[in-house]
Amino acid sequence: MPKKSTQKQKFDRRILFDYLMDKYSIPKLPKHFFIKMSNIFNGKLEGLNKPIPPEHMYDMWIRKSKYLDKIYQRNVSKGNEMEGYLRLNYDLAIIISMYDSYLSWLDKQKMSSAENENIKESITTTDVLYRNNINNLNNSNNDSIEDILDELI
Repeated sequence: MPKKSTQKQKFDRRILFDYLMDKYSIPKLPKHFFIKMSNIFNGKLEGLNKPIPPEHMYDMWIRKSKYLDKIYQRNVSKGNEMEGYLRLNYDLAIIISMYDSYLSWLDKQKMSSAENENIKESITTTDVLYRNNINNLNNSNNDSIEDILDELI
């Protein structure tokens, strides 16, 4: 029997890279971009104080896509138009700078999720107790009516 892995399934980096090529209309990412991203994933990029996993990078990019587009539009209106790879690097710098706030947001989401689970468990437990209590009352009422009928007959 094969062993079950308790480890989370590893995120496929190609999902991130395919998304970036599509978003920025880049047919092929340069080799040095992959090296840069690998350094980010490993926390070895200069100025980076911790590694950023590719799944976090992807999630941040998806969530902040509209924000990055607004910044791009503002830059275009000021005459700073960047296309393709230049814009990708600019947005990458923004995403990296937002990582600490993203981690804080993730922690809040986990705490909120844990609180929701506790509330759900509490409601389920209360509901079960309530139903059991009603069943017991109904059963005791049925028993007493049957007893009364038996006594009358």
